[in-house]
Amino acid sequence: MAEPAEAMFQRAVRAYRDGAYERAHADCQELQRILPPHAGVLGLLGAIELRRKDPEAAIAALSQAATLAPADPGILSNLGSAYRLTGQSDLARRCLRQVISTQPDHVAARFNLALAETDCGDKDAALAQYRAILERDPHHIEAWHNSAVLESSLDQPGAALAAYGQVLRLAPDDPAATLGLARCHRLLGQTDAALAAFDRAVGLTPDDAGAHAERANILAELERFEDAADAGARSLGRDPAAAPVWSNQGWILVQLGRLDDAIDACCKAIAIDPTFAPARYHLGLAQQAAGDLAASATALEAAIAANPRYVRALATLGLVRAAMGDAAATERIFDHETMVGLHRIQTVPGYDGVEHFNGALIDHLKRHDSLMWNRPNRSTIDGSQTLDIAGDHAAPVVALRAAIDEAVAGHVTAMTERDQSGFYRRPPAAWDLVIWGVILKAGGHQDPHNHPSGYLSGVYYLSVPNEVGQANGEAGFLEFGQSNVAGPDGRQLAAGRRRAVQPEAGLMALFPSYFWHRTLPFESLEERICVAFDVLAKES
Repeated sequence: MAEPAEAMFQRAVRAYRDGAYERAHADCQELQRILPPHAGVLGLLGAIELRRKDPEAAIAALSQAATLAPADPGILSNLGSAYRLTGQSDLARRCLRQVISTQPDHVAARFNLALAETDCGDKDAALAQYRAILERDPHHIEAWHNSAVLESSLDQPGAALAAYGQVLRLAPDDPAATLGLARCHRLLGQTDAALAAFDRAVGLTPDDAGAHAERANILAELERFEDAADAGARSLGRDPAAAPVWSNQGWILVQLGRLDDAIDACCKAIAIDPTFAPARYHLGLAQQAAGDLAASATALEAAIAANPRYVRALATLGLVRAAMGDAAATERIFDHETMVGLHRIQTVPGYDGVEHFNGALIDHLKRHDSLMWNRPNRSTIDGSQTLDIAGDHAAPVVALRAAIDEAVAGHVTAMTERDQSGFYRRPPAAWDLVIWGVILKAGGHQDPHNHPSGYLSGVYYLSVPNEVGQANGEAGFLEFGQSNVAGPDGRQLAAGRRRAVQPEAGLMALFPSYFWHRTLPFESLEERICVAFDVLAKES
């Protein structure tokens, strides 16, 4: 390179480092005019185009530079970034992996590769890159933060909590990490710690309407409804056009008995977003509490029309129709005889019989890190429960997922021909599973509940005490037909005709997630062990 061109190039480099991208850009364009294609100039120009937020121009310069210097890590790293910014994530990964193969300590390439892996849906590969970065640079705050986000998306709140903790160790006042930490505490059932973190989050960002709304939710979970209503009002004062917050505020006001205000809040949510089904559901709850059952049924049916798999709305509509004396509609919604399917697992590939399989699964549950006695915000009483194990790679869990998938497919096929309610009219073509273990001891039971996130729900029994189903009547049975909603006399409302199912090791029960169900208490020195699960339609 001639001396004047060399001086111009160095000036462009200094301008780039100083953030004077337009001046650096002008010098590079002049250098292109007076010189033949030069890897250094093209590489610098590509880096400048990235800073100028023109990734297409960056690709044009950097791909030409890469033909001249195919092993240059800086050129390939920037080219990978530019490909990613234009949605060409596979090309991005190819470039960035080439950099790392020769420069394993190239942190920027690893970070951009992690982003590209995330774009391609390979979260485990992305996490592996972040971990490699943090081994080399434990102070890389962006890697910690992105790791936390990925762990949360993979339903690993414990790992996410630890990662957010590292972010806050490096930046104690980071508002996003504080909010993420609060969410993880909440998912782990650590409600006091969650509230403390939400308090700190709104202190750091007092104008963040979303943070106030999430704080309202945790306060509502703690049944501090006056405080929850105040937090919801603070959120709405900052963002009065948030239909979900108006809807949740309506639910909170129902708990306070402020039914006119609740109905008004729900109507505001509907006016903002007529398609937001939860607002119509909450409106139905408020109208039910106010005694206007016909209006409640109309609101609930509108919610179900918007979302035919709306568990809470279906569960409540059945109760409202029962209160209206509409026995036919109630029995159609809560058709426990027809819509509860019982399946016996006969064989499990890789295991010498069902008993062997059940024993392996019990061992896995009892050793599981997430197993907790009387887990907060769950229906289990006097028992232990895990968090989601569906993503575990252990052999018995893999076999369990296959057995559930097979049973669900058969159940859905059978129900499309037999169901009179319409619930199975459009079954999901594909689904995900959420699975958790439940270990009950003497006196253990589950209160009436349903599973709001599911389409279908189920339970598979691993070990049942001898006393269950013997001379003790229905102790330890799975029961359908009683809700957790109190009627005017204080007693829990019936939800269709009662049906009790006797648990047996190897038996799987499947039912719509909106069915109210509970486990009856039992007495035994043995444990009653099962896995419960939800089938989540992928399209929702």
